[in-house]
Amino acid sequence: MSIYSYKLLAVVKTGKEIVQIPIRELNIDEYNRCKKACNTLYKVDRKLMFLRMVYWNFNDLKKCEIDYNEHIQSNSFYFDDDYLFNILRHVHNYLSSVNMFVKQYEANVKRGTPKYFDEFDEHRKDLHFKNVSYRIIWELRNELQHSKMPDINIKFVKNSKNYFEMKIYIKKDYLLSIDKLKRDNEVKHLDNNVDLFKHSNNMNKCLNELARDVFLNELKEIMEDYVFLKNLVNEIHIDGEPCIEKSYNGIKPEYTMINIRLIDFIENLIRYGERTEIVSKS
Repeated sequence: MSIYSYKLLAVVKTGKEIVQIPIRELNIDEYNRCKKACNTLYKVDRKLMFLRMVYWNFNDLKKCEIDYNEHIQSNSFYFDDDYLFNILRHVHNYLSSVNMFVKQYEANVKRGTPKYFDEFDEHRKDLHFKNVSYRIIWELRNELQHSKMPDINIKFVKNSKNYFEMKIYIKKDYLLSIDKLKRDNEVKHLDNNVDLFKHSNNMNKCLNELARDVFLNELKEIMEDYVFLKNLVNEIHIDGEPCIEKSYNGIKPEYTMINIRLIDFIENLIRYGERTEIVSKS
C-alpha cells in the first residue's frame, strides 16, 4: 500500500480564510499524468509571459501619461525631470520587451516546433513589410539597442472637455533620420507629430498575431495534456481554484495548482483555430 495519498481539491477563499474542499481521491497514475500535464501547460504560460511583459510595459507608459494629466488638472503644467525620467524609463522598458518577445519566440519555435519556423519567420517578415507601425517600433528598438534613446517629445493639447492633456509623440523628421526608415514612403506621409501610443498599440496587435500562430501550431503537442486537465477541472462543480494534493501518510502535503485561466486561454485558442479552419475551407 502506498504511503502517499493524492486528492483533487477545490481551493475556496471565504473572507480571510482559504478552505480546501476535497473532490475525490486520485490514483498514482492520475497524479503523475496531472503533474506532467501541469508542466506542459506551465511551459505555455512561460511563453505567454513575454507577451504579457509587452502589455505590462505599454500600460505602464500609458498610466504615466494618465497620472500626469490628472496632476495638471488640479495643480500645474510643471513638468520636472522625474516625469520625463519616468516616460523615458517606460519607453525603454516597452521597446526592450518587444525585442525580448520576438527573440524568445524565434528561439522557442526553433527548439520546440522547428518544422514551423519558416512559417513563423515569413509571417514576422510579412508583418514588418506591410505594417508601418511594426517598422517604426522595431527601428526605435534598434536605436535603443545601439545606445540611442529615442527622441521622445511632449506637447499639451486641449481635449473635448477643454482641459489640457499631455501627449507623447515622436517627430517625423527624427524617424526619417533613422537609416532604415529614410526611404519609407509610409513614414513620409505621416503627420509631423507621430503618436507613439497609436503605433505601439498596432505593434502589440502584430505580436498578438505571431503569438497566436505559435500556439495554434503547438496545439497538437499539448492537446492530450490539456484535455486531461480540462476533464479534471470539469469534475469541480463549486466556485474554487482546482488543485492537486500529494501527502505523506496524511502529513507534509504538497500542492500543485491547475491554472484555470491558462486552460480557458487554450480553449479559446481551439475555438479560434476551428473558426479559421472553417473560413479557409469555405
